[in-house]
Amino acid sequence: MVLPRVSFVAFLITAPFALSAQAQNWWVVGDAGTEAGKLQELKEKRRVYLSVAFNTNEADINAQQEATVIRRLVTQAVSSYSGLQLVSTPEQAEIAINIIASSGPAETPVGGVDPGPQTPLDVTITVRGRMQRDGNYRPRVVWSMSSQNVHGQPGPAAAFAIDGFIDQLRKVRGEKK
Repeated sequence: MVLPRVSFVAFLITAPFALSAQAQNWWVVGDAGTEAGKLQELKEKRRVYLSVAFNTNEADINAQQEATVIRRLVTQAVSSYSGLQLVSTPEQAEIAINIIASSGPAETPVGGVDPGPQTPLDVTITVRGRMQRDGNYRPRVVWSMSSQNVHGQPGPAAAFAIDGFIDQLRKVRGEKK
């Protein structure tokens, strides 16, 4: 009698987390495949979830600190536009901003001039796509910007990309700058 009751309680405790994790993965752009969307889909959407990842193999670069700088600068850029509102969890969001940056040593070209560190940056704006048979939503990419080597630091470059996205969103919404 106690065992079935404990199992039922365990099920009740874990079920919401399993459903939430299963159904709310649309903000992750990965190998599972994505759908192509259009910026016009964001006309009425306002709530934004921000995901930032920074990776490095450089010993003198603190990846967590760089990710914090990127997050702070992008948060400022998004907050400067009243048409978007940052939310703390993807469950509350209608739009996701995914920023992936990394840093590593650049290969020295044949001429011997050191080009400095190489900083790839990917900024992707997604919404919920079609639900799959397993209950997961596919990410639907409505805007993206990618560079294999941004000039300068990744934080200001990511904020610059978001400013460009916001400018395009304003045009779609018929707003003046």
